[in-house]
Amino acid sequence: QRVIATAMVHFKRFYTRHSLLEFDPYVLALAALFLSGKAEECPDNPQRILDESRRFMPPAAWARIRLEKIFDFEFMLLGAIESSLIVFHPYRSLQLFAADAGLQSVVETAWYLVNDSYRTEFKICRF
Repeated sequence: QRVIATAMVHFKRFYTRHSLLEFDPYVLALAALFLSGKAEECPDNPQRILDESRRFMPPAAWARIRLEKIFDFEFMLLGAIESSLIVFHPYRSLQLFAADAGLQSVVETAWYLVNDSYRTEFKICRF
């Protein structure tokens, strides 16, 4: 879960500095997932990431992606985010807060809200 959330943050950070038309978002998504796995200390085999992506990508997009492209985009992504790999996620804080406040009944709903916030422009603020 943290790897996917981190990949979404890196993906968005990249496209705040570059045009969506300039770089293939499918390749960048895989590169972000690969890089995020390493940053969150859950690395995965890049070939496995590419093979699993076949289920979610249009066939034409998947056919043009090669491992070398993913590696190239990984370095471009690192440059665009200025090697800032640390992403603070609210998952642990949410669990601790709910336990302290006795709000275990709303944790699942809050968890969905956090997950959905990564897929939108909506930001959860930290105070």
